[in-house]
Amino acid sequence: MAQTLMKTIRSQHTSGGCYGTDPDENDQIAAYEWRIGNEIVSNRETFTIETLSVGSHRVEFRVRDENGEWSEPTESRIEVISLPLPDLRVSEFSLDPSTPVQHDPVSVRIIVYNQGTARSDSFIVEWWAGENYREPACIWGVKGLAAGEERILTCTYEGYPSWYKQLTTMVVVDSSEEVAESNEENNINRATISVNPASPAVEYVMYNVFREEKLIVEGGLCEDGTKNCMEDNWGDAGGGYYAMVDKKVALNGQPDKLVELILEQGIDDTKVLAVGETWDVGGGWALTVTEIDVQKRTVWISLSYNGKPIDDEPALPEGAVYTYVENSIAGETDVPMFVAFVDRVFVGQTSDMVQLRYTWVISRDATVN
Repeated sequence: MAQTLMKTIRSQHTSGGCYGTDPDENDQIAAYEWRIGNEIVSNRETFTIETLSVGSHRVEFRVRDENGEWSEPTESRIEVISLPLPDLRVSEFSLDPSTPVQHDPVSVRIIVYNQGTARSDSFIVEWWAGENYREPACIWGVKGLAAGEERILTCTYEGYPSWYKQLTTMVVVDSSEEVAESNEENNINRATISVNPASPAVEYVMYNVFREEKLIVEGGLCEDGTKNCMEDNWGDAGGGYYAMVDKKVALNGQPDKLVELILEQGIDDTKVLAVGETWDVGGGWALTVTEIDVQKRTVWISLSYNGKPIDDEPALPEGAVYTYVENSIAGETDVPMFVAFVDRVFVGQTSDMVQLRYTWVISRDATVN
């Protein structure tokens, strides 16, 4: 007759062993069979149970002799119990105001609760203003929570740099995963919010030279409205965006300082100029080609406003972005005013030529509200 020897599993986090035999030494055992519930789990004399859910489990064991006859199964039970563990979660998360306004401070309130059955070790809590931001906006260190204990955490966020129709913000409890918990799947709390624009709404638009050539504009904006997030090959800092309010350009992204957009060449537009030729762009702006060196693929230009020269570029190689930056206009500094891309330098029929693309020009007459 078959019999079993089994070890009680004390926790779902530990393993246990089962051993079965036939006390009749004259029997020749040809096969073994173990079942837990209705499932065959092993055909060996001994086997290890790696994990079982919490609760009571019926285990059956039987053997088959060399004549193909199975013994009556012998039955035992395994009891699996839970070890006491903490379980950390966010029980409350709120922003004030609940719909933030671009650039305005936001008050953050978080309650962390230990709904487990044991005290936790110390852990870190992070609040991310946006789940895809580079780093958390607020970080707290919590020196452990007893079972059933909660902790209120607060901070003030300086404000969202941009407005969003929809943005996911999140709280991460035990962000460094230092605490062993009974449930590791409830440590992140996400919420979808919107961020209202400061009035009026500012839209960030790509320069065509950035969209098509991946080249930055000196003094240009980043997608979030900050300035100079990248450097070009010559070490000039800039970005790939400018700001619009309605149909006007906002200087450095400031919605209360607006100018007219004089010209923006489309992605298929070109302007070809010969040496000595002047391009009357409009709005008082004019660009003159003063010299071309085809062998060096380089052009020299002079920029004027209302007939007076204001900038002479010593040398622009093919593939360069020319940017005239105004040092001071309407209280703003380092403002891109005139942008052009040197697309080609070549020999024409009667003169050396240069082809410009993605030209972008704004007015110097600012309206300040």
